[in-house]
Amino acid sequence: MTLTPEVSEDPLTALASPPEGASVVELRVDLFPGLDIAGAAAACPLPVLATCRSVAEGGSGPVDPGDRAEVLGRARDGGAALIDVEYARDLETARRIGIPSEQTVLSWHDVSATPGDLAQTAAAMLACPAHHVKIVPFAERLEDIERVLALFEPAGRGRSRLIAFAMGTVGMATRILGPLLGSPITYAAWRRDAPAAPGQLSVTRMEAIAGHLE
Repeated sequence: MTLTPEVSEDPLTALASPPEGASVVELRVDLFPGLDIAGAAAACPLPVLATCRSVAEGGSGPVDPGDRAEVLGRARDGGAALIDVEYARDLETARRIGIPSEQTVLSWHDVSATPGDLAQTAAAMLACPAHHVKIVPFAERLEDIERVLALFEPAGRGRSRLIAFAMGTVGMATRILGPLLGSPITYAAWRRDAPAAPGQLSVTRMEAIAGHLE
């Protein structure tokens, strides 16, 4: 469940009452500049995933290594159960400041396309120590959906750590099918009218659709 300013300009109040069905709350700290991460984590009855999504991957967060280290350090010290670490720019920083692998969601996003080397990117990321590995391209056609879902095969080889789905209207199906193929986490909007990314569904809607597939 992802909290953004569209849900509430008072994140601490919102965090105190997460929507029913949530098991983890993703706090987009890049969208709440200056937020007291420790206070936010303490306010939430659920585990908090702290995410500082960079502008390079569709967010509002910095790309400068020093600036990112400051935010990641505050998340580490602030009681976040999980911390999003961008594969393209945060790996060395996370090691240097001592973010444990069991606290790491190693992520990669392409906000414009689904590249042909997606499987190679997944293999390289799964070779890194991380609690979860998150891979999210943008889908424009059926072939993109097939490429994303193919990441869950073969079973094993760390695939139980893999979170993979696609952004965009075309990619909506992957948000439903991913958990059915073994994804340990799925990302849902706090409210139907407040998606954090193109194609993100509310947890109520996801549960309703998934219920027809069981």
